[in-house]
Order: sequence, then C-alpha cells, then structure tokens
Amino acid sequence: MFLVIGACAGPARETRGPSPRPDAAERLAERLPAGASACVVARPAIVPARRRSLIRAISGGDSFAWLRGAPVVAYAWAEQVRSRGVRNSVVLMHTTGDDAAVRTYLQAEAPWKLIWSDACHGAACGEAPRAEWIAPRIVRITRGRWMPHTRGAEQGCAALVSRHRDGAEVSVRRQVDLGADFFVPGLPERVDRVVRTSATRVLVTQRLFLENEKDQEIPLWRIVGAAGQNVRHVATDVELNRRGSAIEMRFTVLWRDLQFLQEDRRRMNRALAREAEHRLPIPARDVDVANLNLVRREVRRRQQRVESAQSTRRREEALELRALLERARARHPDEPGLARALYRVLVDPVRDGAAAFALSEEEISRGSGDEWPLRRRRAAALVGEPTLRRALVADGVVPRRYAGRAARDLTALAAQHEPEEALYEWAEAAWKASVELGSRRPRVSTQGASPASFSYDSVLETALTLAELRGLSDQSRAAYVLARFGGPRFGGLRGVATEPPKLHGPPSSRLLELREPSGATMLVGAAPTHAPSELRALGRQLALALHDSSHPAVSQGFVDLTIAFVRIGHSSTQPDRVIRMIVRSAGDHVEVVKASDGSVSWPALARYVGNPLGSRSDRLFPAPEIRIEAHSLRVAADLLERSASEPALRCRREEFVLRCASDSDPGVARRALGTLVATQLKLGR
Repeated sequence: MFLVIGACAGPARETRGPSPRPDAAERLAERLPAGASACVVARPAIVPARRRSLIRAISGGDSFAWLRGAPVVAYAWAEQVRSRGVRNSVVLMHTTGDDAAVRTYLQAEAPWKLIWSDACHGAACGEAPRAEWIAPRIVRITRGRWMPHTRGAEQGCAALVSRHRDGAEVSVRRQVDLGADFFVPGLPERVDRVVRTSATRVLVTQRLFLENEKDQEIPLWRIVGAAGQNVRHVATDVELNRRGSAIEMRFTVLWRDLQFLQEDRRRMNRALAREAEHRLPIPARDVDVANLNLVRREVRRRQQRVESAQSTRRREEALELRALLERARARHPDEPGLARALYRVLVDPVRDGAAAFALSEEEISRGSGDEWPLRRRRAAALVGEPTLRRALVADGVVPRRYAGRAARDLTALAAQHEPEEALYEWAEAAWKASVELGSRRPRVSTQGASPASFSYDSVLETALTLAELRGLSDQSRAAYVLARFGGPRFGGLRGVATEPPKLHGPPSSRLLELREPSGATMLVGAAPTHAPSELRALGRQLALALHDSSHPAVSQGFVDLTIAFVRIGHSSTQPDRVIRMIVRSAGDHVEVVKASDGSVSWPALARYVGNPLGSRSDRLFPAPEIRIEAHSLRVAADLLERSASEPALRCRREEFVLRCASDSDPGVARRALGTLVATQLKLGR
C-alpha cells in the first residue's frame, strides 16, 4: 500500500458533488412528528429477504416490519413518553404492493387491532390505533394523542439515517424528555444506535451520552447491561471506548448465531404450546366428581383460565367453572372450599346475584362460618334493593329506619362497579360509619382570631398526634374521616334530588360520597393509623374530592370535618377518640375555624405539628427531614434542647427553624415530634 502526499501543489481543494437524493427511509424520518422521546428508522429492503426475520431479535422497532415477505421498503417509529407513564406513538411505513395487500398484512401481523381512517370519523374512531394513507404507498399508524414540541429524538434519527446510508436500522432513545416523570440516575441520558449488515455478520454500534461528568464513575458493566440488553447476550465480540461523557460500544453478531437464537425460540415456543395444551382442563361434564383431588385440580385450572381470559371469553370460561363446581358440590356438600369457589364465580364474572344469595342462605343454615352473612349481603346488593334491605335488618348492620337508604345506596354502588372482593364490605362499613359517627359528633367551640392552617396531607396525622397527646394509646386503629358540606346548616345544596353514591380515588385511599336526605353531601373514608403513607394519601384524596367541580358548596362555605379513631375489629359505634373541626377548604390546605377541643391552641398545633408533618416526604431512604418553624428564638432553643431526649429525631437549629432528621419509621418520628412540642400546644391537662 502506498500513501502519496501532494506537498508541493499546495492544499488540495475539497470537491463536493451534488448531495445524494434522500431515500425512502430518510423521507420517512423527515415526516416524524416533533417531540419524540425515542425513535427508530429502518431499511428492511437492504437486508436479504431470507435474513430479515433474524434482525427482529436485536431490532429496536416493531417486529412486524422485519418479517419475511413484509411489504415494507422503509419504516420509521417515534414514541413520546408523557407524565404518569402515558405513551403515544407514530409509525410510518413506505410499502410495496397494492393497498389491499398492505391492509391485509397489517391486520394479520400488527400487534394492535387497527381502525382505518376511511372507516370512521372523529370520535367514532375511539381510542384504537388509527391507520391512514398519507401519501402514495405511505401508511401512518397513530396511537394516543401526540403533543407537539419543538425538538426531540426525531432530529437525531433524521441525522443518523442520513449520515449512515448503509445502515439497516438507526435509533435514538432519551431517558428523560418532554415532561416524563421518571429518571434512573446513572443511566445514559441518550443512546444513539446504528445497525449495519454484511454477508457474515451484523455490526451494532451504540453511542451513550451520560448526563454529566459525575456519571463517568459508574461501572461500565452497569451501563453495558442497561444499553445493550437485547444484543449483548448474542454478541461474539464487544468493544468499548470511553471519551469524556460519551461511551461507544460495538457489538459483533454473526448471522449463524441469530439463526441459532431463532431456532431456539421456535423450539421453546413449541414446547410451551405443548405444555399449555397438556394443562388444558377436562370438559366439565367429563370430570369424575367423585374424585375430590381431581375436582380440586380441575377447579384450579379453570380458575386460572377465567383470570387470564379476554373479556369476550371470560364469561364462557366462568360458566364452565360454575357447571363443574355445581356438580362437585352436589357430590361433596360438606366441602367448604367448593362453596367458596362457587360463590366467587357466581358474583364475578357471572353476576348471578340470586344464585349467590341462595348459596349463602344455604351455607348460613349449615353454620358454615361467620363470613357467610356478609357474603349474603354482597349477593343481595346484586339482586336488588328490597332483598338487601331485609338482609341488612336481619343481620343488624344498620337500624331499621336507615335500612332503606343504605340498601338504595349500596345496590346503586354495586351496579356501577365490578364486584371487587373487598369493595362491598368497605362500602358497607363506610355507610355505617357515616350514620353512627355522624350522629355522635362532639360540639365545637370558636377558636381565637389567629388562623390555624395546615395541609390536607397532614390533617389525619395531626389529629392522631393530638389524640395520642390526650391519652390515646399507640395501638393500631382505623382512622375514619367524615367530611360533610352543602346541607341546610351551612347553606348551598338545598333540595337536591337523590343521587347514587360515588367513589373517589384508588382502593388505598378510597372515599365514598353519599347524599343525605337534607341535601348535604358526606364523604367517608378510612385508613389504618399504623401506615402514615396511607393517612397522607387519604388526606390528599379528600382534598381532591372536595374540590371536584360537582361540589360548588365547598368554595362558598364551610366543611364539617370529623375524624374518629376506632380499634381494629370494633364497630364504629365505639370510637376511642373523636375530633371535629369546622374548616374552610382552600386548595390543598384547611383553615380551622372551630374545633371540638377548645383547650388546645390550634394555631400552635398547626405550626408545631401540622406544618412539620406536611413538609415531610413519603420516602423512607434516606430518612426525610422535618422542618419546625418556631415563633421565637427562645422557643426554638427550647425545642432544640428537648430534642436531645428524642432518639427518633436528630435536630439542628437555624435561627427560628429546627431541621430534624427523622427516624426511618414515619410513625415513630411523628410520635416523637408530638412529644417534643407537647408543651407548646397549651394542652391544659
């Protein structure tokens, strides 16, 4: 090899020919919408047809673009990750063949059921992925509502696919972008990827861009594991180069290894299919119900099929299970597990309330267990209001004068929601508490002119701290919260017609909304006192429910807030402590106007308990900090001195403010905080 350098002729002039015309992949990349968090652009047509399906194992895009025989010349995909994990995506394909063949292929191979734009218009298309022709031979598939932005990963894909015209696939993925609410420290901020092919191998080149210099200290094995997860297990060679905050990784993969991998997966899929076929249940009519062990095995199999079945098949599978259980129970009437399994399938998904009610009555007459009256009431809620009213009275759940209202609300709730295992029991307890605790609310007295304001996050913990300072033991209890507003006493929703109850929030912080005959609205919920995070979540959910647009009275008047603490397993007719407040609700804060405990300084309670608890985060590690803002230097110094006797708090003072690193157990830290500031609250013991 000879290297010739023209030293005498002066600097050589760089000559450039006309820029090559963009190919199909480049044109698709230019059409990707702005604001992508990740993108992939591929050229399936440059890979021999017999090898295209092998690329699927290491591709970053949809596998259907790489199937052998796919009518795809070029492919582009972009995804946008929004807050709360919402993902929107756009797929563009330059196709071959006639339109009908392309449609048939996509309907058969695409991982979603597509709605074509010429078959529906506007809202009639629903939420399904939508396909449309946007140019001759170019199909666009959209999923979700794309939010346009000025920049995103799509710019990187357009640059890569233009720079690497021999690339079979390029991709760009950003870890944090455009409002996404997650970030894993130490992982690359961006990953660029290029896949090239030759006659014997596939070369995958990835460039990782770390967020800052500090991330250079992260072990390379961790970065390789995160960024090369779908290629490193099949690569024959891995080359790593690090330049500042950028890392380049080159993976060499042989075609034969991809072929072996594909064959291994096919064998695995065949084995799984044979195993699944072996696990198929025996037809219900052919099961020998005399063999109890066989019955139990077949019941378990059918229960699994019911749980995993799609909605269209779930009821059919459930009816097969019902038939088997009814035959087996007739042969083994004293087997309690069969009765429980039959009850569950009758309630959900069959929703045969009458059959579940009859089964419950039979088990009650047998004396099968204390849980069957509750099951009977849950079934009665599916049957209808008169049946549930009689069951509520017979079981002594609510007084007869309230049974009609309770039956009306609980049957309406059962009709609105899937019959979750614990939903009816929870709703019944909440309805009962709304009556029992609502009629036992203590009197309130006017507080001083100084406002006492603290966040809804801490309202339950603040009330619990006050109750413990008044002598309530730290035994685990249920904290019930009742918020009443809009009735004739406070003005607002007078004469409102009866409405069905509503549920607010997830199961962990659920609130039941009830309408009283007077027109007042009652929100009822409960959380365990041993779980501070659930107390905080219930407080947050209360703030959200109160400021729902359907509650105009909240912004016009006051909320009557009652918090009761009841021992686990005891009735709400026996609360250990009840605290009542009349509050103004302002956003995520409450301002106490009146309260049942007139001997405590509520402004001091808010300053030294409510606000510090509200400033505490929900994390456990590292332990969150509690911030206490005293009203004078003397008080701050006094609190700092007393904190030395509280092992759960490690405090330092900054003028008026104490910053206390708290124990990792939030409940222990809260009790220590209450003890620390007890003398500042003027408890009047």
